[in-house]
Amino acid sequence: MPLLNPRERERAGLLLGDSIARTVFAYIKPGSPHRYSADRGRLEALIDLSLIASTRVDPLLDKAAKLREARIGLPELGLGDHVNRASRDFFAWSERAERLAPATLLYTGLTLVAATIKDEPLPEAQRMLLYLTPEDSAGLLEALRIADEKAYGAASASGLSPRRVRDRGIGLGDLMGLLEEAGLREYGFLKEARTIQECSKAVYRGVEEGRGLNNSIVRGFLVLASNDAQNPLRREMQRALEEGGMDSPAGGRRLFELDKRSREEGVDLSYLLPPLTSCVLAAMLRGAKPP
Repeated sequence: MPLLNPRERERAGLLLGDSIARTVFAYIKPGSPHRYSADRGRLEALIDLSLIASTRVDPLLDKAAKLREARIGLPELGLGDHVNRASRDFFAWSERAERLAPATLLYTGLTLVAATIKDEPLPEAQRMLLYLTPEDSAGLLEALRIADEKAYGAASASGLSPRRVRDRGIGLGDLMGLLEEAGLREYGFLKEARTIQECSKAVYRGVEEGRGLNNSIVRGFLVLASNDAQNPLRREMQRALEEGGMDSPAGGRRLFELDKRSREEGVDLSYLLPPLTSCVLAAMLRGAKPP
């Protein structure tokens, strides 16, 4: 799956943007987009992010090609810088704060880089995460400061800042765990290679079996949600998955009730969107596509 020639790279950029947009629209279906009726601006912001992300990935893919050819090492990849620059461009374009923007850019950027190295990018992405540097950590935190001051405040209250992670030598893999401990749960899934790979396979198989990309993304969402020990609706979502998700009347009814219940109880599972986008992108790179 090396993304080395111009045609492959153009396709990668388009799939990157498409994976973000389709993940947002499929988020707990039914409920898209009425799930966002109380905060329609968030839906619009994430669509803006899909446009920005697709047009800012070429420099990262340049570095990924050099990495594949062993002309540079992982410390020179500049993933944190990519996330920081794209987050700045997103904020300048949309003029909206969006906490999930840096995590989405991180997950998808790392997935694309890993796809230049291995045909199965998600386990490779987890391996690469272990070797990314304090400079990458600082770039991610700079992006978080731009994207959402409240989220950055939660990280800062836990002793995390660009300067501190540089001084303490905190690499990106360690930072992900620290951010999760600080309450930013969207960063807890890159370590879960098995779960994310299961999610991606569910999306890919669903498309191959004719279920359609949207319903298959819902299935992937349910895989993540039912494997998340902190999700209070975990068991119900596991049952919805077992009942077929959006592919069966029983599963569809359960999802509708879960959607209603989650809004009534204030259960926000949007932190699953960045890892879900990574699953969708990996499936689309393998060939999953809408009918």
